[in-house]
Amino acid sequence: MSTTTDLPLHPPAAPVLPEPSLVDLLLRDRDQADRACADPAAAARLLPRFIGLSALGIGAWSVVHGLLLSLSTQQLNPVGLFGAPITVTIPALFLAYEGALTGAQVAGLPTFSFYGLMAGFRTHAWRIATESLRARATAALVLMGLLPVYLAVGLGLVLLFPEPGGVGAAWQALVLGIGGFTLPFVAGLAAPASLLRVFRKLAHEAEDSRPGQGRRPMPLLLAMAWSAVFSVMAPVGVFRILAVLVG
Repeated sequence: MSTTTDLPLHPPAAPVLPEPSLVDLLLRDRDQADRACADPAAAARLLPRFIGLSALGIGAWSVVHGLLLSLSTQQLNPVGLFGAPITVTIPALFLAYEGALTGAQVAGLPTFSFYGLMAGFRTHAWRIATESLRARATAALVLMGLLPVYLAVGLGLVLLFPEPGGVGAAWQALVLGIGGFTLPFVAGLAAPASLLRVFRKLAHEAEDSRPGQGRRPMPLLLAMAWSAVFSVMAPVGVFRILAVLVG
């Protein structure tokens, strides 16, 4: 007499784990993000999300900064956004900064690829473009993290010093006129830091695969070159677009 054990014909499928969010990929699970950016298919799926997050960060900053400029009674800005209606300040800021940052990034991609070859990186142009957009998306997250502090400080100054002139004008010139307009660039310092981490990893991989062959990769040189080109082009583009929109 034999006994049989009833077994399912098909083993149960392994549970499908949810994909990490874009915030997790950029800030926490960076190793998985590295693998995704190195795969052309996965990178193609991530590119629209990187672009959307970058635009979202600039959009959130435009709302906060535009609101504070509209509430301020000081006349401190050469392009005339202080005290302008909110329907003018927010669209002008978004179009100027998003247009300038995107334009500088697109215009600089051929240069980034050239600098990559000079720095000893034998990688595809699409990988450089993916890492560039990933770095800007990381900067957008940093920018959104700084916005609550900026909103609290700026709103406090606007409410404490409603009258034009005096010490209130000086403080609002410092916080709104300088700090507010440069905040996206301050947050943008996270971009070269992100690029440097990635390029250092690529450099180690290249040395492990081809020890002693070819030029030694220089990730710091590539990150510095990328930052220099972007830092020159983007502010000029912002000023020119703002001058056209509200000048």
